[in-house]
Amino acid sequence: MLTLEEIGARIQSARVTRGLNQVQLSDKLKEQGLHISRETISKIESGDRPLSAMELPVFATVLSVPVTELLKEETAEDLVTLFRRKAGVNIVSEEIAEIQDMMKALIRQKQLHEGKLIVRKREPIWRV
Repeated sequence: MLTLEEIGARIQSARVTRGLNQVQLSDKLKEQGLHISRETISKIESGDRPLSAMELPVFATVLSVPVTELLKEETAEDLVTLFRRKAGVNIVSEEIAEIQDMMKALIRQKQLHEGKLIVRKREPIWRV
């Protein structure tokens, strides 16, 4: 399931790819008739504020990305579903889920190494 944090990270990634800071993005959105402050953009990118159905296409236009790119699910099917379709597979679904989690972690590490993943630093839960 797609989360607000994932959508925000995609918006942030598209903004950074186009060489825009949050103030510049705010200005470009205002040119399109959408008045959103830099602070609100920060909240959207961190997943603290959702985008409305009216705002999303404007963001996509300004960032030159299709709306579907901002909203697409990372994987159409997970490994558990694929293995369940096969008859006679003797692997426990928990093991498959663990393998899937490991693969996702490896993919994220690769994206991080290639600079395609932007990591947001957060305060640890135990300090709050």
